[in-house]
Amino acid sequence: MSKRHILKEVNAKSMCGMEIVVEQIFENTLEKNLASAEIEQNW
Repeated sequence: MSKRHILKEVNAKSMCGMEIVVEQIFENTLEKNLASAEIEQNW
């Protein structure tokens, strides 16, 4: 669950040029089926 909060925090700062970090965290989280399902619903 904490990964979701980290994703949202980093995504909020992506305007500062952290989009690459967001993609890396997003891919790592998507590797887990439960996490990917939760992300799609929460976004």
